[in-house]
Amino acid sequence: MVREEDLAWEGAAERILRNFALSLLVPAVHYFRCQVETSASPTRN
Repeated sequence: MVREEDLAWEGAAERILRNFALSLLVPAVHYFRCQVETSASPTRN
């Protein structure tokens, strides 16, 4: 959520932070299962 006084910066912030939004931290014990599920996802970029 962006504060009203910062709305002018919302687009720039989203572009800068996009790669962080696409990252997912997964504990090693769940990594393989997560990789399988995300690779099969139709939204994969």
